[in-house]
Amino acid sequence: MEAKLSESLARLSSKPKVTGVQCIDSDGLCIASHGAVNDQTSGILSSIYRHAAGIEESTEPPVVVIEYESK
Repeated sequence: MEAKLSESLARLSSKPKVTGVQCIDSDGLCIASHGAVNDQTSGILSSIYRHAAGIEESTEPPVVVIEYESK
């Protein structure tokens, strides 16, 4: 299972404009990451995801995209 997760994260990270991907559990703990990500942000990202899920009632999980520009 760990190998499949690593492969999935690597595949997602290789997409255009994606610099990093995290897999976060329901408690906000980082299970795995790939690319330029800070594992300490997983709690904040988990909170953003939970809030996004509450915006609309849907059977589909929300997709959260965070864009930023570094100076």
